Amino acid sequence: MERETEDRTEEKKRTMSAGRAVGITLLNLLAMVVVGALIVVGALYLLDVYTHHGEAVKVPDLSGMTREEAMSAVRSMDLDLEIVDSIYTEGLAPGVILRTSPGPGSIIKKHRTIFLTTNTTTVEQMVMPAVYDTSRRRAEAALRSAGFIDVTVKMVPGRYNDLAVEVSDRQTGRVIQPGTKLPFNTPLVLSITSTISLDSLYDADTTAIDSEVAEALERIGQTEEPDGEDLPEL
Repeated sequence: MERETEDRTEEKKRTMSAGRAVGITLLNLLAMVVVGALIVVGALYLLDVYTHHGEAVKVPDLSGMTREEAMSAVRSMDLDLEIVDSIYTEGLAPGVILRTSPGPGSIIKKHRTIFLTTNTTTVEQMVMPAVYDTSRRRAEAALRSAGFIDVTVKMVPGRYNDLAVEVSDRQTGRVIQPGTKLPFNTPLVLSITSTISLDSLYDADTTAIDSEVAEALERIGQTEEPDGEDLPEL
């Protein structure tokens, strides 16, 4: 009888112990679920704070403004500005904004950075190549390769046809020596020799008779169609 009582007591203890173990396990699982939920909610909250969820603004048109003017325009939007590139655009004031990224009208979050491309404050300088005594084609190619974009060809009298004799500044008339640094948009005149008669000597670009050639022929007393040997060499 005592033996049976002891067995029942042991079985009850085991049952109670197993029940407590299950309860503890369930409590641990519940705690893990609660903690996980809190972590997820906290992470979402912090993400919203970090990304400024719901705080979107429209990028204004900053073209033509200086950086200081643009800063004033975006200050109330909590946006930052950063200059990432500068290029030269003729006719615009140095330092003004040419374009933005993102562009005008784009929707972005507050505290983001707008990247600016501005008009450079200095014109890019190019080096004058040596073109004397080269063919017209080579001289024009050399000037283009050097970066000069405004070149006019002028025909001048000479002993030989199609030779480059000088490059000058169209505005000042100054002869440009090889190695000289000039703004890439300097208006240049490339002088090319020709032995063709006065009546058919035309400017390659304007198809007008070169008045300087006429004056040169008058100075040497030439009244008839000139011979190539009689033209003055430059």
